[in-house]
Amino acid sequence: MKKEISPSEQLAKIHIPKQDLSRLEFCESNKAVAVKNWIDSLLATQVLHTSTQLYKATSQVSRLKTDFKNRLEMLEALRPSVNYCVLGLKKNFLNQPIILPKESQKAAIVAQSMQKNMIDGYLAVIMQIKDQSRANSQTMDMLAKALHRAISGIGLLFFRNYQMYTKTPPSLWAVLHSLYIVANYYELRNKVFQDSTLTKVSSLSITNAYVRVLMLATSKTNQLNQYLVETAFDHFELWCQLVKVKPNLSEGGDNIYAVDLLGNKPPVYKLNIDHDERGRYLELDFEPLMKQLDNSSDDLPALSDSGLRMPNDVPTLLLDHLSHTWKYIAKRKQLRQRINSSAEICAGLTNCHFFLCNGQEFNYFVRNSGQTNNYGSNSYGFDEETQPRKGRHVYRVSLKNQSPGGYCLLWKGDKAPKMEAGELLGIKETGQRTWSVGVVRWVRQLKQASQLGVQILSKQPKPYGVTLCLESADESDYSRALYFPPSELGNDAVSILTTKVPFKEFDKVQVIDGDREWAAKFDKSIFSTTSTQQFLFHPLDNKRQNVGTLGNSGNFDQRSYNSNEAGANSVKPESTNHRRNDQSSKNQANNANSGSQSDENFDSSWS
Repeated sequence: MKKEISPSEQLAKIHIPKQDLSRLEFCESNKAVAVKNWIDSLLATQVLHTSTQLYKATSQVSRLKTDFKNRLEMLEALRPSVNYCVLGLKKNFLNQPIILPKESQKAAIVAQSMQKNMIDGYLAVIMQIKDQSRANSQTMDMLAKALHRAISGIGLLFFRNYQMYTKTPPSLWAVLHSLYIVANYYELRNKVFQDSTLTKVSSLSITNAYVRVLMLATSKTNQLNQYLVETAFDHFELWCQLVKVKPNLSEGGDNIYAVDLLGNKPPVYKLNIDHDERGRYLELDFEPLMKQLDNSSDDLPALSDSGLRMPNDVPTLLLDHLSHTWKYIAKRKQLRQRINSSAEICAGLTNCHFFLCNGQEFNYFVRNSGQTNNYGSNSYGFDEETQPRKGRHVYRVSLKNQSPGGYCLLWKGDKAPKMEAGELLGIKETGQRTWSVGVVRWVRQLKQASQLGVQILSKQPKPYGVTLCLESADESDYSRALYFPPSELGNDAVSILTTKVPFKEFDKVQVIDGDREWAAKFDKSIFSTTSTQQFLFHPLDNKRQNVGTLGNSGNFDQRSYNSNEAGANSVKPESTNHRRNDQSSKNQANNANSGSQSDENFDSSWS
């Protein structure tokens, strides 16, 4: 039988700032009431200025020489304002270029530093209580609250790290596990506390707060865009109540994740743990939650005896990603090869279409189809002397490794667009004249650089236009689309990538391929995001309207069509609708939102 873990030994390993401050510099006294009065004087509308003041205040409170009761009261008074300022600052560091501008970096540092100072303050409370020779019920209640707040604070800190694709701070995983050990030892793990930082529920237990962090760590957040990371973390407030932590490692079973309470790591695949290793493990049991997520009924049962119900506003893309992540072990399916090369890339459907058209704007592509162009030659690269038009950016990146299905890119430099998992990319290797189209599968932020794992969707894409067949319409609104022929990547069927709206499965459409305009019908959608879908499709008949004299770029090989082929990918393109009317030059552009989805066939472990 394993020896019981001593909480004192675990807490002794935690390092916090020394309590060496005799007085608070930001307010008139060291009493909690003075801190509350100071908070009331802060200007809520000046978020950056107020955040800077709170950063200094939280640091001082964590270092102040005071008793644990007074410190806890101060921290509880500061907590809502800190959370308010973090939410106010996030617009400065989210949805930003992949290499954060200096002002965005400053906002992120201030937000994370405030949160870290709060964690240090609650840890100081815990340490002080640990040193008490005797603890009454009131003291144990304060210990439980400090444990809950510290665990929740670490969760919030990790959440922003994951959302920004950055590493979590060193040693904090060990701190998190040690706090749960203390809660478990003193039988405080089921203590429930109200929490103003929550959005879906009003309170969580200490175990719930701990499990919520473990769920986040197992969610492969680097394969999700920032919106979906936040959506997931919010919903974990509910779902963590259905995930169980079970002591020790079981033989076999459906649980694929386990965490070492004595380690300094997030949960890992149980398969990778040596059972002879010295450690104290917990298994994560997602089965009760997965049963709920797999339930497609409109009248979903309650989450638990509390009467909570599964929300119906969770994006399908996120549910599919999490379901796959928590059920299956990711395995590399393609060998990678280290390379030292470079490539040009462009981002978004609009830019991909532009460069595949040899720099031709979409309205000209639609109106001038049939002129002498080169869409069918698969030479969709710029002439060396041709410069992109204003607003069309090409970026140079390094290629670190490659496999038959994709690349690992290293992006350096200040000039970079917004980039996250699910982004559609055009890629042209140095020395090549042709563009491939891929999708960002994962992102890792490094110091002044970013790594991107890119899955190639097609090495021979073609620019298309597509519109719905509307009997009542005199004119057709065309949107950008990309045609993907069968390829050596294992895609045996032809498909077309379109904007998310207004298209859906089995729609009848008009397609313009640079040569002809012809009717087609969408079949099964083989992946979907909030802004795009990829459909298998087939022509309705052979009576295509000839709109020009261009070669055979749009010829459709019916033999390559296979309605049973499907996959699961995700991209984030943009869309622009244009009315095909040679008498009119009026064009309307609409940008679609981003989204992402995981793909079990994609090698997400490039590094």
